[in-house]
Amino acid sequence: MTEGVRPQYLNLKKIGEITSLLSATLLLFLVIDPIGNVPLFLRALKNVEPREHRKIIIRELSITTIAVEMFIKRIRQSIFQ
Repeated sequence: MTEGVRPQYLNLKKIGEITSLLSATLLLFLVIDPIGNVPLFLRALKNVEPREHRKIIIRELSITTIAVEMFIKRIRQSIFQ
């Protein structure tokens, strides 16, 4: 193999697309089914001190709210253009 030539299986653009797709899928899964994700969330917090739970939950809800607002903003922009 010569230098500067990447093999077909290392197509970085495709890897980036797959990563974005997986990230978006995970985000939608967490946003769409909040009640069903309570056991997963509690399990993730199992090793965290109880007094930290509220801070973590508020942080995660803030991140989710921002993500949903950005998604809605993009939809509105595409509809009203």
